[in-house]
Amino acid sequence: MKNKFLLFLSLMLLTLTKMSAQDTFSQITSLAELTTGEYLIVGDGNNDGMMLNQANSSSGHNTYILFSPISNPGTSISTGYTQDNVFTINVTANHLTIFNDEVGYVTYRGSANHASFYNDTPTDLENWTYSVEDGLWILTNVEKSDRILQWNQNNNQGRFAAYTSNQVKLKLYKKDSSSPSDYSITVTQAEGGNISPSGTVEVEEGGTVEFTATADACYTFSHWIVDGENAGNTNPYVFTNVTADHTISAVFEAVALETPTAEAQEFCEGATVADLVAEGTEIKWYDAEDATMPLSEDTVLVAGTYYATQTIDGCESEKLAVEVTLTTAPIIITQPTDQTLSIGETATFSVEAEDAAEFQWSLSADDGITWTEIDGETASTYTTEPVTEEMNGNLYRVTVINDCGELISDSATLIIQEESCEGLEDFETTDIADAYLDGEFTNNEITWTYGHSRNEGDFAINGKGLMLRRASDSYLEATFEAGVGTFSFEYRKAFTGGNERQLEIIVNGEQVATTPVFGAGNGEDPTVHTFTHTLNIEGPVTLRIKNLGETDVNRQAVIDNISWTCPEETCETPLPTAEAQIFCEEATVADLVAEGENIQWYETQTSTEPLAPEVALVTGTYYVTQTIDCESDRLAVEVLISEGPVFTLQPTDQTVNEGETATFTVEVEGALEYQWSVSNDHGATWAIIDGAIEATYTTEPATPEMDGNQYRVAATNDCGETISEMAVLTLVGEPCFVEDFETTELPGAYGDGSFTNNGITWTYAHSRNEGDFPIDGKGLMLRRALDSYLEATIPAGAGVFSFEYRKAFTGGNERQLELSVNGVQVATTPVFGDVSGEDPTIYTFTYVLNTTEEVVIRIKNVGETDANRQTVIDNINWTCLEEPCDVPAPIAIGNFEFVAGDTLADLEDSLEYTGTLTWYADEELTIVLPNTTLLEDGAVYFVTQTIGECESEALMVETQELGVDSFAFDSFSYYPNPVKDYLYLRNNSKIDNLEIYNLAGAKLMSQTINAVKADLNLKGLDAGIYILKINSGKEVKTVKIIKK
Repeated sequence: MKNKFLLFLSLMLLTLTKMSAQDTFSQITSLAELTTGEYLIVGDGNNDGMMLNQANSSSGHNTYILFSPISNPGTSISTGYTQDNVFTINVTANHLTIFNDEVGYVTYRGSANHASFYNDTPTDLENWTYSVEDGLWILTNVEKSDRILQWNQNNNQGRFAAYTSNQVKLKLYKKDSSSPSDYSITVTQAEGGNISPSGTVEVEEGGTVEFTATADACYTFSHWIVDGENAGNTNPYVFTNVTADHTISAVFEAVALETPTAEAQEFCEGATVADLVAEGTEIKWYDAEDATMPLSEDTVLVAGTYYATQTIDGCESEKLAVEVTLTTAPIIITQPTDQTLSIGETATFSVEAEDAAEFQWSLSADDGITWTEIDGETASTYTTEPVTEEMNGNLYRVTVINDCGELISDSATLIIQEESCEGLEDFETTDIADAYLDGEFTNNEITWTYGHSRNEGDFAINGKGLMLRRASDSYLEATFEAGVGTFSFEYRKAFTGGNERQLEIIVNGEQVATTPVFGAGNGEDPTVHTFTHTLNIEGPVTLRIKNLGETDVNRQAVIDNISWTCPEETCETPLPTAEAQIFCEEATVADLVAEGENIQWYETQTSTEPLAPEVALVTGTYYVTQTIDCESDRLAVEVLISEGPVFTLQPTDQTVNEGETATFTVEVEGALEYQWSVSNDHGATWAIIDGAIEATYTTEPATPEMDGNQYRVAATNDCGETISEMAVLTLVGEPCFVEDFETTELPGAYGDGSFTNNGITWTYAHSRNEGDFPIDGKGLMLRRALDSYLEATIPAGAGVFSFEYRKAFTGGNERQLELSVNGVQVATTPVFGDVSGEDPTIYTFTYVLNTTEEVVIRIKNVGETDANRQTVIDNINWTCLEEPCDVPAPIAIGNFEFVAGDTLADLEDSLEYTGTLTWYADEELTIVLPNTTLLEDGAVYFVTQTIGECESEALMVETQELGVDSFAFDSFSYYPNPVKDYLYLRNNSKIDNLEIYNLAGAKLMSQTINAVKADLNLKGLDAGIYILKINSGKEVKTVKIIKK
């Protein structure tokens, strides 16, 4: 307690010392010097003066005020006064009050001849008016102008009173200076908290000052560092009896938390961050050890390392690395195929699949409407029981399963040859020579003719057969008078030569099918192959089997067991019903809609295989059939793939004054949702604006920090997202000229005239004053478009030109004003005032002139009609432009060829410049590029130089990559661009690998391809501009891609 008392006593003495040593009061002698502050009030006699004191005479209120004597005060007073003589004068435009904390206000209240002290705040009538003559002040009571606050000699006993006249006027001395402190204490802020007060604190010699340390969240205060030494942890820290400069800082220690607990984890493809598991409090996941932004729960996982933290009491722990692996669902490599056989035989269906753990075969006896699992058939191959006639047309498929899902194969059909309408030629009753000859034979009423062929020799299939030798003249041919349904035969390689074999089937002189290639490679190959083809042709059919082509090279092949069925009846199934259809991207065949039975979709009118349900749709024509006993003809159906909303009106730049709001508007076809964003770094980054989810967005009142902000909106529907162009917010500076008409007398009737203010001459025609429709005091009223106008010449041009306007009178004619510059209309206001009745709404018009040249501006009603459209204008103003920069653009002194891997910095040797270079991606100079940006072939860049505060115009630079015209990329293509999820690449040469970089040159992605096409998954990239680098052999190509 004693120490605190001594500290208090020291502070009080220091305060008194500062007052007597530092405070100086200087005499003021003009109205301009009279401002609110602390004063000494002196009644000046001949050489001596008397200062107003804070005490009445012994008779109390309604008397007069005592004084303190002062000898020859001169023009300043720094001694000879006490705090009792200091009064606060509060000055307004016309009045002032005199106040002292101890005694209240100096006031005259009309109850006596004198002024005195009163505690209550004086009314306006009790205030003092003021004037000055020759440096002496006259203070007069507002209500009683004959009561003047003066110094009254009163027979040499002096006093201050409110007398009528013949008294000594007053001198006013205003407090005006203080001496600087003797010492300073410099505060250094430390990480984890702050010290108050901050900065450099001035302290007088012997003074005391206190500092308080406050820890941030997740930190604790440890100790003080004073003059470089540990000063303990007493908080606050107090410097007493300061006699030197000091430094002070604090040490804050982070709160240590244990990391959460988690193990390595395995998921199926499609898993998200929400599936990750860790034990702890408020778990957050990151995709990098140095990442600062946690991942959202819907982020799709990829194989790699993730990092978990926990947060307790607002404090986040260190990151724990957790390995994540992904497993894919099964993939079918080879689908089961249709099997054709006779009654009593068995059919084998098989499938090849990757990552398969289990199989389950199923059977459908009703054309795929319902399916039944086949008990015990859980292998990749399924063999039927001996088939019966009832099994004809059965469908078989297999479900391939693992922990990450299942995949159903295509269905395969079991086809049984009809015994009643089949034929078979097995050569068993025919004797064919063992030398290559021409000949013929007849079996089952079918005559077979052969050319340059022989018997099977040592290469039998199933007993006797026929061996074809070469393509030029070896064949077997027959005519089937009743037509042919399905045609089939068995074949195999003969002899050991390595020439590849392939047979073709010619029907009525035209090739209709070929076998797969077989028999390639030296050596005997006993494999027996079966060829089946459905003709379904009625009437006489001539069919020939031969080696493919016309060469005379030996390609011996044995054929046997030729079989055929009779043609089926003509199908009369009607077409299905379907309309043109519209889908979003990523729609599949399963999404197509048609009415009918057993619907099948085809890619072309002649496709032989229907499309699988998972095939992705593209814009174009598809073909649909239905099957009722037989398959119908194909119906063409148009399909359109929609990419997302379409902007019909983009947001436009807005110019406003500080404190005004700006409104950005778009019009969009097909938009369901909107989200506005703002960028304050020239579009490098964008921040979502909370709650801005309409087609129109109005900003908060504009501040200087918002000048140059860019705004854009993302429009979204079920088909995706489209981002608008950006619009710029420009703040108007303080106007350098204002015409408010307040010093102008305009007539009350319509007429012509002119007036001059601030060096600008304004000419008006058929106009008058504002009448009963003011905006802000005086204004000018235009009457009609025909002959009413206001015009002026601005010699030095203007930056932003603005005025306010409103409707006058009550007529319902629509109003609209236009602004003309040098005789040319440059802008119009929106239509207003088109509803009968008075409308007091005040509008603001703004137009950016941006010229330093002399301009003539005219404001008038739009058009040339003589109909009344009275409008009042007021508060015309404009900003002035600084002298333009004359820094020249950089000069090209070389070409801009480059090799793969070069950046913008490598182009600077081809430029002549003296300032600092800045690179841009666009002609508007809104997107700044770092000089580490990778170059791309055929790209256009823009470069400026800055000297001092002036930036030059831009030089356009177009690059050319050396070697890009090589064969490696002569048919390279990539699409779509802009891309949402997948980028598709196609090339004539093998693509070795791909790399993706951001505009700062950082590699974000690398992928090995080793193929002529690639489907690149870009779902993990944020929206923005990237550089794609493609390597093919020794050639490299770079292209720019835009991620939506």
